[in-house]
Order: sequence, then C-alpha cells, then structure tokens
Amino acid sequence: MNKEIAGITVDVNEEGYLTDPSQWNETIADAIAVEEGIPTLTDQHRVVLQYLREQQSAGTALTIRGLGKSGVVTI
Repeated sequence: MNKEIAGITVDVNEEGYLTDPSQWNETIADAIAVEEGIPTLTDQHRVVLQYLREQQSAGTALTIRGLGKSGVVTI
C-alpha cells in the first residue's frame, strides 16, 4: 500500500507504518510528527529516532526497556 507523506510516496502497511526503512528521511519524520500532534521535533527527538534506526538496522529487537536502559532518553 502507498501513502503520500511530505509530497513523497512511500510504502506503508495496513496500519500506516513505513515498510521500507530506506524511504525514511527527516522531512518524512517531521511530517509524521505533525500528523501525530507533535508540531516540532526537537534535537532530543532526533537523537532517539537515530538510535532506534541504528538498532533496527542492526537487527536488535526494539523495546521500551532497552530504550530506557540505553541512556538515550533522560527523564
């Protein structure tokens, strides 16, 4: 299934998630954030996104616990 995000046609599944990680870019991230009610991605948002993309590329299972233990997110 295809969807246009930020003027770019991307492949998504039935829930609207990107199915081809190579189609992701910061412009698409910004547009998705706005769709989700986040008007502006901060530098910290981008750090978390980069970490998650690196973990996904390495084949690591993504979990909330793993993200919390990574030190990428601070409270």
